[in-house]
Amino acid sequence: MRSKGISPIIASVLIVLVVIGLAATYTTWSSRIFGQVTEESGEAVTRTTQQLFSQFDIQGAADQRVFIKNTGTSKLSQSALEVFYDGEPIAYAADFDVLERDELGTLTLRGLWKYGAGDHALRVTAGSFADSSGVTASTAHGVAGDWRFEEGSGASAGDSSGNGNTGAIANAVYATDTPHASSHYALSFNGANSKVSIPPSTSFNVYPGVRTIEVWIKRTSGWAVEQEFSNVEVGNLEIVGWSYEFASTYQDGPSEANCGYPTQWKANTWHHVVVQQNRVTGGQGYLRAYLDGILVCDRSGLSFGQGPNSYLYFGARGTNNDLWLNGLMDDVRVYAGALTPDELYALKLKN
Repeated sequence: MRSKGISPIIASVLIVLVVIGLAATYTTWSSRIFGQVTEESGEAVTRTTQQLFSQFDIQGAADQRVFIKNTGTSKLSQSALEVFYDGEPIAYAADFDVLERDELGTLTLRGLWKYGAGDHALRVTAGSFADSSGVTASTAHGVAGDWRFEEGSGASAGDSSGNGNTGAIANAVYATDTPHASSHYALSFNGANSKVSIPPSTSFNVYPGVRTIEVWIKRTSGWAVEQEFSNVEVGNLEIVGWSYEFASTYQDGPSEANCGYPTQWKANTWHHVVVQQNRVTGGQGYLRAYLDGILVCDRSGLSFGQGPNSYLYFGARGTNNDLWLNGLMDDVRVYAGALTPDELYALKLKN
């Protein structure tokens, strides 16, 4: 019996249909894949094109803000911008996503405290285009005392705030090991009998009100357990350290209170400390401490008495002549007002 089969004509038709089906399937699959690739590539091309044709000007600076203007022929995307401060990338926040042609935008810089006061180099880039300007960083409005230790020799620590709060240096020596390039000298304390004393002044003993203390500190040797030292004493507010920790304490309220930030400090490393104290009664007072730009302690619901109008000391608890600092200190400042680390310096363009 002859077996049944498909005629050559039908077979040919079926083969054509199968080929057409496979081609259609491939076309659909490839269009999805390459369509996605094309879309992604298109976005990348758009970004690259915007960067290539980006053009802008630095228009000005105030506080921590830098003002730029899109002077190019294409849109200026915030994501294309990078900001450099003294050659290093610096974090910023922008008030725009995209700037149209001739529009103005604001970049708010974060971390100016790392570089200190003085003259600096600002550079903003977008792809291959960049604009640069010299800027001057000044201490924020309300600085009551500003001790930079830039004398380099002698027994006096001048007050750059203009308030005349000159400090008397006892047994501390100048050192060229500093926390940033803007500083040329720091003070080195021997851990036994060195300190700086500043006579009482209403400029930094504010009551009632808020004050902020800023200081750079570096310990040069290991700490023994329960070894204590005082770094800055302003009236009855102290920034002290013990057992690998730092804390801020006040003693002019109903009882002593601590605002501790238990973190181990590395030897031979500079650390930036900022402490806010709101000196009021009725449970509305507070202590806040920032370590290297990060809020590490926040105590509220405190009450402060006025306390004495006493000396300001660096490197020791001068009232008792104890808690000596073994290490270095630089850029000590007292501000009349509550400032975070990012608010300590104000920018302006150099002429």
